[in-house]
Amino acid sequence: MSVSGYFSDFSFAEVLRFLHASRKTGYLQTKPIVNGGHDISPSYHFWFRGGEIVAVQNPRTSLSNALIQICQKSREVASAFLTCADKTLSQPIGIMLKQHGVVEPEELQIAFNRQVLQPIAHHFLLDNAWFKFEVSTALPFKEMTGLSLSPIQAALNGLRRLKNWEPLKFKLPDPSSRLKRTSGSFIPYQLVSEEAYLWNLADGERSLSDLSSKLGLSVEETQRLAFRLIVTGFVEELPEIRSSGAFVLADDIGDENEPSALSGSFISNLLGFLKQRA
Repeated sequence: MSVSGYFSDFSFAEVLRFLHASRKTGYLQTKPIVNGGHDISPSYHFWFRGGEIVAVQNPRTSLSNALIQICQKSREVASAFLTCADKTLSQPIGIMLKQHGVVEPEELQIAFNRQVLQPIAHHFLLDNAWFKFEVSTALPFKEMTGLSLSPIQAALNGLRRLKNWEPLKFKLPDPSSRLKRTSGSFIPYQLVSEEAYLWNLADGERSLSDLSSKLGLSVEETQRLAFRLIVTGFVEELPEIRSSGAFVLADDIGDENEPSALSGSFISNLLGFLKQRA
């Protein structure tokens, strides 16, 4: 099965949440779009196994190069192992290197973070991109550390590392909007203290400006926190709309204990759209 589309139709966050919820195994190919046409840069390939991200093939680097740079033991030994590894691998290269004592578990974690989190954060900065998902059981073992992570947690961690938020300036929630939790718990995902506090305050009653005062943060810092929670589906933004000369809140629909970040209607619409693009 092959499905494709554009981030202008379904955002990167929505696609990640869909693949995670549907427990897909295969790869998501993405290609940035610049000035109405495809960018000349190579595509990214995000690999999933059972809805979890297991590797990202970054056109600018490879797992082999990352491991050689990170490895604290003999880089020559690590390089020799990686050179000998080929398509006959029956397990992730990271597991093999760990079993032979070439790399430490902490080094694999560092390599995995670099391989996955940076491309994730980069994709939230794109105005638009073409994407295509292919079901595949032939995983790229030479690009796999053996680690995996929920794409939702990966997106959250990637955005935390983002230093330049200027490209996202116009995508941040409005200071006058309100936030509402989409479920009664964020478990099993890990939120940092400020994110958890904001999530707890997201009752749909107070504006983002009011929440920033409660948090003791600037409005801009609160907007960034809120953006992370919105794109990963922990809260939803409730903008105020003008009606009969007065401001009223948009209707609240759904039970707080029923996650609305990936509703049945969204899945139905996404499936229908993707089938048309297949």
